[in-house]
Amino acid sequence: MKKFGLILLCLLLFAAVVGGAAAWFMMTPRGVLRSDLPEDIMQRLLEEKGPEGWRAEYIRLCHPAVSEFESADKVAGDLFDAAAGGSDFTFRAVPGTQSDASAEFLVSAGNADLFRVRFRYVNQKWGYSAEGLDTLRAETRTLSVTVPEDTALKLNGRSVDAGYIAERGLPYDDMTELERRFDSYPTRVRYEIGGICEAVTLTASREGGLTELYSDGTTWEYTLPDAGSHAFAVKAPSDAVVTVNGAVLTADDVTATTAYPTRMDIPGELQSRLPGYYIYTAGGLYSEPQISASLSDGTALTPQTAADGTVVYTLPVSQALYDACHARVEDFLMALCEYGAGHTARYAPGSYAVGGSTVANYITRARASLYWTVGVATSYGSITSSDYVPLGDDAFLCRGHVVATTTTKYQTRDQDIVYEMLWVRAGNQWMVRDLDYSYDLHKMDR
Repeated sequence: MKKFGLILLCLLLFAAVVGGAAAWFMMTPRGVLRSDLPEDIMQRLLEEKGPEGWRAEYIRLCHPAVSEFESADKVAGDLFDAAAGGSDFTFRAVPGTQSDASAEFLVSAGNADLFRVRFRYVNQKWGYSAEGLDTLRAETRTLSVTVPEDTALKLNGRSVDAGYIAERGLPYDDMTELERRFDSYPTRVRYEIGGICEAVTLTASREGGLTELYSDGTTWEYTLPDAGSHAFAVKAPSDAVVTVNGAVLTADDVTATTAYPTRMDIPGELQSRLPGYYIYTAGGLYSEPQISASLSDGTALTPQTAADGTVVYTLPVSQALYDACHARVEDFLMALCEYGAGHTARYAPGSYAVGGSTVANYITRARASLYWTVGVATSYGSITSSDYVPLGDDAFLCRGHVVATTTTKYQTRDQDIVYEMLWVRAGNQWMVRDLDYSYDLHKMDR
């Protein structure tokens, strides 16, 4: 009986020892029989999460600094893909962090450490927390966008406000020096947008449209659709003040000179009195030209547009000269017309002409042929004169216009005659020195 009791006691003692050892191996943090050791949990995490799970975890934990035009989540995801795409995930212990109640591991993909996982033994079990490592960096760049001043920009669908403007009032590179003298002219603005990580979508819009000159994903340049397409040509008296968009044209802007257009034979002593004209031309303008001209005394000149598009300013009519001379000029024109109709006995236009001049000789020599011109009746619609241009105090140019009808026994003809004349002072009287005329055939009955 004693022997049996001893054996039972030995068995109980053995069971206690075995049970205690088992409890030790199972209940202590690092017991070899535990199934939730940090290393085991880490291995299961790698297998259970997989690449997509770790990607989602990285986006949740990491928040890269980005501009207002990009998404931190998208940048984080793209950084993760660039570092871990196609690589196996592994983990390794952080040296010096292993103890009975704690452990830390680094989770890596390829050569990139992505997470730090911390384990702590609390309430008889291992728990963990993950931290995203800020080891991945996106290279950033600064965008430069140069656009016409009234352009609206959107970057990745978001409006770019004026706070991103780095430079204002930039002239276009090929803008002429003349245009830069204008009171105002189109300019550009340049935006700078920093901290951009990824490829972007930029849109630019303005009323009237835009033309893209250059873009490479970092730098954009736009211009106006009609950039440099405006031009002008102006002909004005040499002493006139010509202004284009507020800029006064100078002698340096003159491209050609010409004398007052006339068919008259101007004597040498009057040549210097003949008004001169300056011609101004310019192209490659961004601004539509607004042109004005005036004399030095402020008298505004009225423009006319020639067939080739040139804006022409002529000298204003000398009202004083017209008032003083138009009656004599128009009397001469009537006398000349009546003389030409054969009424030589009553009219003597030669008395208006400078003796020995071409005009005087023409009138005198015509008399012989006019002997045979008889039976012609004349009537007048109008006899007028205009465009009085003084050549100093003792000479002037002018134009005349006669609308008349001549009637004979056989026919009636309408006459429309345009004259150009040079008059000079002889003593106290104005005399015609040169004369040219032409018929407006379109206004004559044949």
